[in-house]
Amino acid sequence: MTGAAWGLEVVRGREAGRSYRIESVSTVLGNALAGASGIDLAAQETDSPRKMAARQAVIDLEPVAQKIVLRDLDSPGGTFVNRQRLLPGQGRSLAAGDVIQIGAVQLRVTRNGDTPAPVQQAPAPSSAIHFALVDGTICRSWDDFLKVSSQKWMLLRDEITSGRIDAWLNTIGQSSLHSNPGSPDVRLDEWLGKLPVSTPARPELEVHPQTLVVKVTPGGGITTRTVSVSNVGHRLLKINARVESNGSAWLRVPATGEQTVIDSADLPVEITIPDTLSRPLNATLVIDGNGGVKRVNVRLEVKTAAEPTTTVGSVQTSSAGQIWLASVPIPLRMVALSVVAVFARIVVGVASRFVLADVGAITGESPALLGPAIVFLALGALLGGFLTFRRGGGSQVVYGVISGALTGSALSAFLVAGARGVEPLLGGFGQSVVGSTLVWGVLGAGIAAVSSRVAPFAANHEEG
Repeated sequence: MTGAAWGLEVVRGREAGRSYRIESVSTVLGNALAGASGIDLAAQETDSPRKMAARQAVIDLEPVAQKIVLRDLDSPGGTFVNRQRLLPGQGRSLAAGDVIQIGAVQLRVTRNGDTPAPVQQAPAPSSAIHFALVDGTICRSWDDFLKVSSQKWMLLRDEITSGRIDAWLNTIGQSSLHSNPGSPDVRLDEWLGKLPVSTPARPELEVHPQTLVVKVTPGGGITTRTVSVSNVGHRLLKINARVESNGSAWLRVPATGEQTVIDSADLPVEITIPDTLSRPLNATLVIDGNGGVKRVNVRLEVKTAAEPTTTVGSVQTSSAGQIWLASVPIPLRMVALSVVAVFARIVVGVASRFVLADVGAITGESPALLGPAIVFLALGALLGGFLTFRRGGGSQVVYGVISGALTGSALSAFLVAGARGVEPLLGGFGQSVVGSTLVWGVLGAGIAAVSSRVAPFAANHEEG
């Protein structure tokens, strides 16, 4: 190539300041080139959840026109130039000073003999500065402090709180740039805003993914997904998240209030799975703050039998019973379960006398088991089949009937065993109508109290 040479300088990455030369006609950028010609940037990726693709983008060199053109290779996370996303396959001519972002890595385009025009020029109070951090990193310009803050926030924060930077500012006659008192992170953030830098010192919000598709099996429950929030600018990013008020009661943001992001954070969103889902549901999650506004389209779809369970993001699922139970106050649960327990005991007594007698009845044990077992088995089978059919599982009704029957049989055995084992402990009073009612009322209240550990009361469990 004749003329000035092009290159890329790492602005945000593990080796800020490192330069790469663009020498080939076609230079691929990515983190797993597998020996192919290009610039492998895997070593520059930080712990940020935003990662570049194996083959993220390509830079084409046009020697005759003396220019370079950047194209995105249909990457999942997208390629950005000066904060503008390229469409897949779109070519963009680059100039010295342009900033490319792929994943969480930022690269500044350089060209020998060209000086990039600054976005915002501010006079520096000193033509040359020199500050060495404890790890050996040297800042030779005020802009270098911004670069360091994006890579080593904690280290620079310690330099501020220890007073080393303020002492250094005294030695160069810049005491007006002393940091203000406050919490460590806020103190550093405000100090960065005071520096006479040539580029804007402000945070910038990015989110991933921009469209979140959640595939579920209808039938109730709650599932949680996460949206990655990244700060690709400088200084502290402060955000709020909400669901647009469009009747999307199935989507909510558990976290409330303003959140601060230094580099990246996961934002959980909670999705209430409906009992039936005849068509896809759409909602919009809005994340805004001092770094801009982003909207994430959340789409709820039915998962087909052939589709694997989604494993992206953290998932926590609650049963439909848990969801309903969590909406019932504890005192009301205690009253309701006491009434249900007493009623169940009455059914056991009636069934053991009038349905069928069994060995227990013959030997004098009361209540008998066979009669209640038949009654509860039948009731369980009917209820199980009805609930399965109602949830759209027509082909699964048989399994619902069997499951309900087994549950009813187990419940009858529990009730009979409880009556035979607990009531005699109170003597004649325990086996009287009043005593039996009191025993089962207390047992029901006790079960309700224990349920508060499994499904704590949540007044706003489902947000409208």
